[in-house]
Amino acid sequence: MLREMYGRDDMTPSKVADLTGMTRGAASKLIDRLVAKSLIHREERTDDRRYQDIRVTAAGARLVPSLATLADRQ
Repeated sequence: MLREMYGRDDMTPSKVADLTGMTRGAASKLIDRLVAKSLIHREERTDDRRYQDIRVTAAGARLVPSLATLADRQ
């Protein structure tokens, strides 16, 4: 998920689910875990509270290159 979000503007959880091939429920649970670890920031939209924007934090962005290297080895 971090790799798909890396270098992109804010996006919705449903967009991230589509990009990663995850169900929206699975993506939501992973987003919650990454928010708890301060690797993703979640913010409610001011125009419609039903929607949220998420983005990679600076800490998350620092992890992406090393995580991508590990994932590419698999």
